[in-house]
Formats: sequence, structure tokens, C-alpha cells
Amino acid sequence: MHRLASGSQATQHAELNQLTTFLQHHTLNNVVDHTIPHQVDPRLTEAKSYIKTNYASPLSMPYLAHTVGMTQFHFTRLFKKYYHISPNKYLVNCRINHAQKQLLNANSQSMAAIATQNGFYDESHFNKLFKQYTGITPKHYQTQLNVKVVNHQQND
Repeated sequence: MHRLASGSQATQHAELNQLTTFLQHHTLNNVVDHTIPHQVDPRLTEAKSYIKTNYASPLSMPYLAHTVGMTQFHFTRLFKKYYHISPNKYLVNCRINHAQKQLLNANSQSMAAIATQNGFYDESHFNKLFKQYTGITPKHYQTQLNVKVVNHQQND
């Protein structure tokens, strides 16, 4: 009887060791999966670079997808998965960031010129998207910058 209990304990001990090993292995694999960043498809890196370089050109998602050898659906899905933003929103962000820099440095340029130089269809399209992304119109943004520059110069 004592041997049966001992054998039963040995079986339980072996099962416990197997379970512990399984849990340790499973936990370590999960930690590794979450701490090592997933390799970004080089085609996505290429597309992102292309957008940054050609933001002022008329770019369409079907064209970008085709350029990197993907379907539009697959391209959009993967881009959003790895960069946490859709390629179209990334493009608009690039355009707005460059427009903001131009607004800072170009008091004599018209809004229409700044719009077209940054890839927007026209001034209305530029105003709409700029306000959607920043919360203010491009003209208001430029005015705020000029006020801050003047105030800063007066305080010096």
C-alpha cells in the first residue's frame, strides 16, 4: 500500500514537473514574442520612404500598393498594423508637417501656393484637412506663430 502511495506521489511529482516546464516555456515564449519587435516588411519601409520623399506629388493608395508589389487591401492592412496609422493618414500627416514649416517661414506666399506645393488639391482641401488634423486653420496657425515671434522679439 505504501508503494502505491509512493508511486502515485512520483506520478504526481512527474506531472507537476511537466506542467511547470510547460508553463515556464509558454511564459518565456510569450515574453519573447512581446519584447522583440516584429520585423517590418521591407516593402512597407520602402513605401513609407517613398511617401516621405514624394508627399507633394499626387499619390494614390492603389499606386503605392502596386509600386511595392501588394494589393491595396494587403498594403493598407500591413501598413496600419506595423505603423499604427493608415498610409493615407501618414501621407496627409507628412503634407501637413511640411506645410506647417512653410507657414512658419513663408509670410509672403499665398495659402493656395502652400497648399499645392504640399500635395493638396487646392486651398479649400488644404484648409479642411489642416483644421481636421490640427484643430485650427492654416491662416490662424500662421497668425499665432507671427504673434509668438513678435512677442518673443519684444521681450528680448
